[in-house]
Amino acid sequence: LGVRGLLQASLEAGDTDNALALAHKALALHPKQKWILCTVYDLELRLRHWHDAQSVLDRAVKTGAVSKERAKSDKAAMALAVALEAEDEGLQDVAHSQYKKARKIDADFAPAVILLAQYYARRGEHGKAVSLIERAWKKGPHGAYVPVWGDLVPKGKYGESADALARLRWFERLVKVNPESADGQIAAGVAAIESGLWGEARQHFSKAEAIEPSAKLYRALATLEEKASGNEEAARKWLEKAMEAPDDKVWMCRETGRIYESWMPIAQPHGSFNTIEWAQPHSAQGSEAQILLNRADDRSRDFNDTVIEAPKVA
Repeated sequence: LGVRGLLQASLEAGDTDNALALAHKALALHPKQKWILCTVYDLELRLRHWHDAQSVLDRAVKTGAVSKERAKSDKAAMALAVALEAEDEGLQDVAHSQYKKARKIDADFAPAVILLAQYYARRGEHGKAVSLIERAWKKGPHGAYVPVWGDLVPKGKYGESADALARLRWFERLVKVNPESADGQIAAGVAAIESGLWGEARQHFSKAEAIEPSAKLYRALATLEEKASGNEEAARKWLEKAMEAPDDKVWMCRETGRIYESWMPIAQPHGSFNTIEWAQPHSAQGSEAQILLNRADDRSRDFNDTVIEAPKVA
């Protein structure tokens, strides 16, 4: 009880290092106590002690303090965290092995696919990045793969950016791999609009609506009406449907509802680990506004100096 009281006081004071030392002392006294294991695990994560956190996580799973499903996801996220840090430090071999480790731990963990594909692209290994996204898309098309695929459009003979028609054919390749994805059909439809191919755009949007109606789809249909026929009334009706349709999924912290442009292992500024997930926000329009607001907040904050509120002991 004395250790627990001191631990609680350290957490409330924001003294994470001392809190961790006390938590380990408590764990030595009661090695199977679930709340102690969870507290130690959380503190190791907050201090980015990835190796120690994984050791504690294994113990927490054995006692039932952490589910196997969460542990699998967290282990993949820890490997990605190590990879990102290694790449920042120029340790390319370490980064590569950790990206691959995350993918091996959980092949269905979308951030592992995305970050490994982006790593390959930065290294000039375009074929590996393309193959990785195609395999993942065939197994389980994830909406967040679409912009990554768009970034992989091959450049022209002299390094120039691909034209609109080349982008359309590129997204049609993704659709061919797995045609049962509304996100893929919408992306191809948008590319068709950019190419001025109204009929092809309508075909893709029709297939997308049959698979899964969404606000994003109806906004794209509104754009198509404006460009193809200039019919503002028809465009307005599509926008009205967009307001009533399910929200577009975004990267969002499940603890705070804060929206991010991409996945990251630690959700800033509050510092929660592996809580950013691909989910629907309360409002699609609100999500776009919040991303802009987050950008402004982030520019004015040095995350390295952010004081993270420590968790309360259960």
